[in-house]
Amino acid sequence: MKKYLLVFLISMIPIVELRGAIPIAAAKGLPFGWTYALTVLGNMLPVPFILLLIPVLFAFMRRHHILVGLVDWLERKAEKGAKKMEKRAGKAATAETETADAPAASRFSGCTCSSRSRFPGPGRGPDRLSPRSSE
Repeated sequence: MKKYLLVFLISMIPIVELRGAIPIAAAKGLPFGWTYALTVLGNMLPVPFILLLIPVLFAFMRRHHILVGLVDWLERKAEKGAKKMEKRAGKAATAETETADAPAASRFSGCTCSSRSRFPGPGRGPDRLSPRSSE
């Protein structure tokens, strides 16, 4: 059980993610099916929290002058990535589909780009569930 938990937790770590968790699981002799399921679930679990908390965290860090240079750099990089996503795939693009093929891309960078993008999402763009006005 500890082996499975270790693999699950490693898959949550930014940059390491599945690239580190799958080889560790193989070295520990875990079956591939369980390894794949645990690493994908562990990798995706932080995504909603990252999407919701990145803007809040960056605002807090700016307000309290904590690593403002790092926040600026991350925001510039995310804005550049968001513009690139929009240019490549239009308004229907999502961070995960656009960054999945890039070897250096990670869940964290995809979520950061998505949180800085102009794509509809929580609190962004028109409300897709509102009824259309009758004309």
